[in-house]
Amino acid sequence: GSLLLIERGERHEIRNTGDAPLVTINFYTPPAYTQGGVLKRAGKPAGARR
Repeated sequence: GSLLLIERGERHEIRNTGDAPLVTINFYTPPAYTQGGVLKRAGKPAGARR
């Protein structure tokens, strides 16, 4: 297996160059999606102070 870290704002494109199916597991910190799978808007977290 391999680990790939893509920093925020970094352009990326992942291609499967092998014969086996490509499987990915994605982690976002902070979360980019709600539990229902809806994309969250960019900005300060709820309750954040200026």
